Amino acid sequence: MSELSEWIASLLSDFFVEQGWSEHFLVEVVIKGKKYQVFIDSDRGVTIGECQKVSRYLEGYLDDNQEVVDDYNLEVSSPGLDRPLHIKRQYLKNIGRRVEVVFPSGKKVEGQLVDADDDGFKIAVPHPDKRRKELVQMPYRYEQVKQVKIKITFS
Repeated sequence: MSELSEWIASLLSDFFVEQGWSEHFLVEVVIKGKKYQVFIDSDRGVTIGECQKVSRYLEGYLDDNQEVVDDYNLEVSSPGLDRPLHIKRQYLKNIGRRVEVVFPSGKKVEGQLVDADDDGFKIAVPHPDKRRKELVQMPYRYEQVKQVKIKITFS
């Protein structure tokens, strides 16, 4: 994480406390040249109004910071379902949802997210013996996987 990313994370931590938003959390800060993307989430979801409030707050600090270029582009949003899960709190929030786990080798596994803790997470997958109908819980450590995404299912 860059110095600027860490500074933004610190500002947001203070802002969430000031607002009494204990259910809100920072997911990720992505800085690509003049484009600053800040992804926030909440245990109950994030509204557009909350994103606007966070954006105005950050702009006040970014505009006064000599390290920040004058014509930066700040985007504040929730991560959305198309972005991978990054932090434990996202895993906890999404327990019960279907996920796709992608490994560094490219192998993919789909299952239902059933648990998460500081070290990793578990998904329920069909038993390897196709004749058996029960699900098996497979544990994975965060560092074992390349990414985990929510699978959108229509049923």
